[in-house]
Amino acid sequence: MVKKTEFYRLLKPSEVFEIEAVIKNSDLRMSFKTAVFTGKRYKELKLFAEHPEWFHYNRKIMVIPRHYTKTKDERKVNLTPQFSELLYYFLHGGHRLKYSVYQSWSANLRRWAALAGVEHPEDLSFMSTDLLQEN
Repeated sequence: MVKKTEFYRLLKPSEVFEIEAVIKNSDLRMSFKTAVFTGKRYKELKLFAEHPEWFHYNRKIMVIPRHYTKTKDERKVNLTPQFSELLYYFLHGGHRLKYSVYQSWSANLRRWAALAGVEHPEDLSFMSTDLLQEN
């Protein structure tokens, strides 16, 4: 059983690369990369997986309509040219991003971190890739 903690920590860049290297499933690996590179809330990631049309390759941006965001404001996520290219070919190659319920995603993240040798994987959760955490 996973011990609950009062906080969840963000991943360091070196830990991101280590975890990415141990994820065998390409769809899950791309889902992890999308979570890290966009910094979206987990719910927004799940919605984006259902609405890949929110990704605008020519503008290298993701636009989340306002009725899907927590703040009820339209949210634009700028992407790097390299990640935008990677996401474009992934989505147009017939693949889909996969996000399960947040408990499973947290368990997967802890398992991958343990396999990668990341310290204290028990402190990780689905929020560890969310750059917009609210206290």
